[in-house]
Order: sequence, then C-alpha cells, then structure tokens
Amino acid sequence: SGDFTLEFWIYKNNAANTTWEALISQKYAATGGWRIYKDTGNGYLKWYSNSSSVLTTSRAVLRQNCWNHIALVRSSGTLTFYADGKAAGSTSNTTDYTGGGGEIEIGKGTYTSTYPTDAHFSDVRLVAGTAVYTGDFTPPSGPLTTTGGTYPSNTNVNTSITAGHTKLLLNFTQAKIVDKSQNHNVYLSGAVASSAQQHFGENTMLFDNSNDYVYVENDRDT
Repeated sequence: SGDFTLEFWIYKNNAANTTWEALISQKYAATGGWRIYKDTGNGYLKWYSNSSSVLTTSRAVLRQNCWNHIALVRSSGTLTFYADGKAAGSTSNTTDYTGGGGEIEIGKGTYTSTYPTDAHFSDVRLVAGTAVYTGDFTPPSGPLTTTGGTYPSNTNVNTSITAGHTKLLLNFTQAKIVDKSQNHNVYLSGAVASSAQQHFGENTMLFDNSNDYVYVENDRDT
C-alpha cells in the first residue's frame, strides 16, 4: 500500500510484434491485481490494475535483441516507469496492490487472459515497502540481492534495502540440481546436491534412504 519496486532485465526477441504480451502479472483483473503489458505493435509498456490502464511509458522502451532493464517504482505516491535507468512516464498513484490473492506469473497471465511473451528474463525482484530508485539511475552491473546489488553509481539508488521487504528475487543463480539440456523441469523431494562425493569435479545427488526422490517431468516426446 506504500512504496514498492518491481524490476527485471528482459531480452525481447520481437519488440514490435502486434500482439499484447503479459510480462509479469498477479490476478490483474481482480481488486488489487496488477500486470505489466507490452503494448501492441511497439515497445511501449503498460501498468494495468483492476483491468484498467494506469500508466504507459512515454516512449518505446523495449529494444529488440538486447537486454533492457525495466523498473516500476512507487515513491511517496508517485508511480514511475524507468527504462535502462531513465524515467519513462509517471503518475500519481495510491492504490493498495494486494495482488487479488493470486500467484505471481512471469511470461504470461492466465487470469482472464494469457498473452504469452517471447523473451528472456533475469533478476526479477519485487520489493514491498522500499522505493529502490528515486530518480534517474545507472542500472545494476551485477546480480541483485535481497538488500541491494552492485551498481556503477549509487546516485538515486537505495543500496540498503530491508531484507524483509524483498518479497521475490529470481536471479537464477541458486539452482543446485538442473537439467542442463533445458528439456525438463526437475522436482526434488528430499534429494539435495552434495559436494562430499564428486564425479568429474561436479556435485552429485544425495539420497538419504528416507523417501528421497527426483521427479523429471515428461513434457516432451522423448
């Protein structure tokens, strides 16, 4: 209900296609729900709440086939889009964003509409209670953390975030057991990665004879 920051890096494969795309969403058409859309036919971004447009960037901010840093920040009642550290539109806003009690979805939004995107995401962070950026800034030069990150300059950047304010951080560096072929999702029940016994210098999987198992989703014809 107060200050917050939603940020991410995005590598867009087709920034000018003529399809709406839901980048990040949480039950946007419900009371307190929200969504970041890529607009049709251009690289503009839109912030929707309760299925109504609240803020649109003042220019096409998504560049194609390169990484873009996007941040949506509310600071003292002003909601601002930042693209690669530069303000790209703002409006007064005091909405209580509860998310409508739904799950956060990245890459599409299944509540009332899907609109999948064609993009890569990195360093997705949601901070509730802190405006991480209070003006134009230099985007992070390293992975984000729950309390800050690495920046070439700290101008207009809060690098002392209260850890409890970081509600979501996906920088994709903590995975221990992964399918490097990228063909399957791997689900773990008790099994963990272990460096106690290694093979070819890599970690192994440890099963402790107590109902541990690994489930590999069969979602392809292989």
